[in-house]
Amino acid sequence: MFHHFTLSLFGYDVLFHTNTLMIEIFAVISVLIFTLSFRRERLMIRAFLLAVVVSVAAFMGARIFHLLVEKPIANFSWDRLLEFDGMTFYGSFILASLVATIGTYLFFPRSADRKILDLSALFFAFGYGFLRIGCFANGCCWGRLSSVPWAVRYAAGSEMPYIGLPVHPVQLYDAAVGFLVGFLLLSLYRRSQDQHPSYRGALMPIFMVLSSVGRFITEFFRGDSYRGTDVVFSLSTSQTVSVPLFFLGVLWLFFYFRRSSPTPSRPSVTV
Repeated sequence: MFHHFTLSLFGYDVLFHTNTLMIEIFAVISVLIFTLSFRRERLMIRAFLLAVVVSVAAFMGARIFHLLVEKPIANFSWDRLLEFDGMTFYGSFILASLVATIGTYLFFPRSADRKILDLSALFFAFGYGFLRIGCFANGCCWGRLSSVPWAVRYAAGSEMPYIGLPVHPVQLYDAAVGFLVGFLLLSLYRRSQDQHPSYRGALMPIFMVLSSVGRFITEFFRGDSYRGTDVVFSLSTSQTVSVPLFFLGVLWLFFYFRRSSPTPSRPSVTV
C-alpha cells in the first residue's frame, strides 16, 4: 500500500504520508468550497474564517478523542495533540460541530443556519470517505482476519500487525459508507435549492442517522481491538457512540419535519 512516498522538491527529498496528505488536501478543498458557497450572500470572509476554525477544531477533536479514548489516559499529554499517530472521526465530528454551532450563532444571520448545516453534513460525509481511503493506504484501522475473495494483505512498513495475512479491507467499507451517504446528501442538497426547499436544514440529521448505521455495521469487521471492543453490551467504542447519535438524528428529523409540515387551515364558512 502507499503508506508514504517521497518527492524531490527544489533539490530536497520531502516525505509525504498518504493519510495525512489526503486529510490536508480535503481540508483545503472544503474551506474553498464552503467560502465560495456564500458569495451570493456576501458572507465569504465570515465563511472562510469559520471554515478554517472548524477545520482546526476537527483536527483537534480527532486527536483529543484518540488520545483519551483509544490510548491509555496515563499517556495523555497536550504536546502530543499536534502529532499524526492516530485520529478518531467521532471526536472530529463532535468538536467541529460544537465550534460550527457557536460560530454560526455569533457571526452569521439566522437565514444562513440551514445552509451551514447542510454544507457541514456534506463535508463530514465526504471527509469520512477520504479519511478512510487514507487509512487503507496507511494500514491503520485494519480489518479482521478473513478468507473472503477481496481480502487484502499488507506488506512490512504498514501500521497493522497482521503482515502478509488476509484481512477485511474494512477501511474501504467505511469509505463506501461515507461516499454513498455523501452523494445521497448532495442529491438532496441540489433538490433543496430548487424543487424541495423543505429539505433545507435536514441533511445533518440524515447524515447522523445513515452514517451511524453504516459505522455500527462496519465495526463488526474491524480488527484493531485496542480501541475498545467491549465497552457497553459487547459493543466497540465507535458503536457505543453510534447508538445515541442515531437516536439523536431520528429525534431531530421527527421534530424537523413536524415543524416544517404545513398546518391545515380551517375552511371558512360564509353565512
